Amino acid sequence: MTGIGWGLFLVLPARVAAVLGALVGLAAGHLLADSLGAYARLHGPHRTLGWIAFGGAFLGGMVLGLAPLAARRRSRPAALGLAAGAALLIVADRVLYPGLYPVAHEALRAAAFSLALLAATTHAPRLPARARVVGASFTLVLAALPLFLLDERSPSLPTLVARPWVGLALKTERTLLDFDGDGYSSFLGGGDCAPFNAKISPGATEIPGNGIDDNCLLGDAPDEAAATREVPPPAVPSPVNVVLITLDATRPDHTGMYGYRRDTTPTLTRWSGHALRYDHAYAAGAWTSISISSMLRGIYPRRIQWTRLFETDAFRLLRNPPVPQLRSGERIRLMFGLPLADPRPTLAEWLHRRGMTTVAVVDGGYTQFLSAKFGMGKGFDRFVDEFPDGGHGDKAVADEAVRSIATLPPNRPFFLWVHFFGPHEAGERHPEVPDYGSGNDNEYDHAIAFADLQAGRVLEALRARQDSRPLAILVSADHGEHVEPARYHGTDLFECSIRVPLLIEAPGFPPGHSDRLVSLVDVMPTVLGLTRTPPPPGLDGVDLATPDEPRVLIAENWRYEGPGNLQLDQLAAFDGTRKVVIDRTAHVQRLEGQDVLDQPSALPIPEGNPAVDRLLGTLLRHLEQTGGNPRMAD
Repeated sequence: MTGIGWGLFLVLPARVAAVLGALVGLAAGHLLADSLGAYARLHGPHRTLGWIAFGGAFLGGMVLGLAPLAARRRSRPAALGLAAGAALLIVADRVLYPGLYPVAHEALRAAAFSLALLAATTHAPRLPARARVVGASFTLVLAALPLFLLDERSPSLPTLVARPWVGLALKTERTLLDFDGDGYSSFLGGGDCAPFNAKISPGATEIPGNGIDDNCLLGDAPDEAAATREVPPPAVPSPVNVVLITLDATRPDHTGMYGYRRDTTPTLTRWSGHALRYDHAYAAGAWTSISISSMLRGIYPRRIQWTRLFETDAFRLLRNPPVPQLRSGERIRLMFGLPLADPRPTLAEWLHRRGMTTVAVVDGGYTQFLSAKFGMGKGFDRFVDEFPDGGHGDKAVADEAVRSIATLPPNRPFFLWVHFFGPHEAGERHPEVPDYGSGNDNEYDHAIAFADLQAGRVLEALRARQDSRPLAILVSADHGEHVEPARYHGTDLFECSIRVPLLIEAPGFPPGHSDRLVSLVDVMPTVLGLTRTPPPPGLDGVDLATPDEPRVLIAENWRYEGPGNLQLDQLAAFDGTRKVVIDRTAHVQRLEGQDVLDQPSALPIPEGNPAVDRLLGTLLRHLEQTGGNPRMAD
């Protein structure tokens, strides 16, 4: 298609080709800028990145649109210039924001391929223009021929798909072979089992008991309605008070508690001498909204009923439909889900029902994910997400938490949740803790050190409190973080994104460290066990006070761009040694090792390996049980 399009530019009059090329370039720049959310980022805290994306998209579009004019010259300098442009784009694809903005990387690869093709045809013998059009098209057919000859059951297919250039070509061919327009092809491993029925595809939601394999997975899912029962609260008060402290976006390998080269957490490191440290703890999601919602319900994210919410460039969340609620100049950035209508009671609701005082002091930063307005305050007698006198940051959280501890009823058990946002948005300087210098790595450590200082103030207030009940304290994070070469999360399920610290000081949890494989979905059943609260049915988590048994954990990640286009949908199953990842939007399955926190290389799923088959089978059954897609509703 690219060869035919650029070939047509070669046979048009020069002025017509120039005007048409400019229009095509502007259109391509607009589409790329819109896909990247550049328009929505032109205002707000990320305006610089928005302008860079905006300018880069339009500049790149114009260069690509006008490139055929250079090819018309049929000269060696023109060919060398086009080839150099292709080489620069290839370098940019490899070094600029690796792992981020997949749409931009696809655009860079497509543009590099187009410039290379133009360079080749420009330096070709002086053939008639029509012959060059045919030659360019024939070149594309030859390039795609190996993909058509490839058996979609070949074990090498996942490896090929994971490679950027072949993956781009494969995606293009699958798009051309998507006859019913449902986003999936029945060829080249696209997975569509009904090529002429748009209602049946790997992206469809499985409807149990309708006699149709809606999602092309394991046949029609059985209609197994989950058993529900009302668990009466016990008459005897909780034997313990419970405190949950969470640090946003905090990797364990950047904390002194886990042996980091810098003791960024001196307070928590000292406290951890009395706690049980889990060395293999994982979040169930790579975003705050997914992970915290899952943790507070004890179930994996895909089981939750999510309500569509739209985040604007002013970081406001709006219900559907969002357009009438937009302020002048405000634009929609992303669509998220929060469990506003999910029927399952949260951890705080269960503890409130059994007579505990429930208090939360949380900071969601510039987002509204952790606000009472959007459901996070369910079950809390007191929920603080705004601070007096315009206070903000981890110090304001600690100040309010200390005040809340002082006002708790002396003779009633309590549950307190404190969330520090500081490590998520590093950059602010705090003279109270060591300054490690500039750069992502150093600023991230500085933010963690300040959060540790403030968490220490909360622990000190708890120790000063006179109470006859023992105290159970859990410390963790909502997810991990990529630190170098850029700060980000929510784009993958690598170890650095989902591995989190988890430490528990409580009766029945002897100090030390544990190699047990655990998840944040275990927090709810563990707290329910500590407070002697009967757990509800259907939890994915387990009480960590019970004996350890081999298990497979699941983590999930999805992302909606703009008004609700699903750009990313990933699942991972892991057993402490291996991890199988399914990228549903890219139709990729890969195997990862878990011995390091660094980004692993993609490997094909081996056939006939029982351990890997167990992981893959767990993921497929989870997709079948949950219907496959995130459960989004208005």
